Amino acid sequence: MVCRTGVPGFFIGETAEASPDRVDLTMLESPFAEVAALLLAAALLGAPALRLRQPLILAFIVVGVLEGPAVLGWVTAPDQIDLLAKVGIALLLFVVGLKLDLRLVRMLGPLVLAAGLGQMAFSKRLASFAGPRRNVIQRCR
Repeated sequence: MVCRTGVPGFFIGETAEASPDRVDLTMLESPFAEVAALLLAAALLGAPALRLRQPLILAFIVVGVLEGPAVLGWVTAPDQIDLLAKVGIALLLFVVGLKLDLRLVRMLGPLVLAAGLGQMAFSKRLASFAGPRRNVIQRCR
């Protein structure tokens, strides 16, 4: 028996009749079924998120974690899902660009630039203390 997900209880080729405590996930072996399951789960978790006044992106991240290889392992067509993820990120950035106010960017630009440069300098300084040091061990001649 080959374990499909690394999670006990989810195996390929085993039917529910053979072992009632294991779930047969062979229906999700096509990319179309995987995308449909992702969309259905996103809708089912998105509705309660809206009622609880939580951002939809939070519900979508939870769906991705649950259906991904870490928990349930339902996604087995990573190329198709990766393509959809890239398209989704592009659309998200497009929508953010549409809603971006240029006056606000001009007003906050110098402050954001200073904060970003300060964060980079702080991170570099912290990494120089926490990271491995060069030339710590002297070579014997």
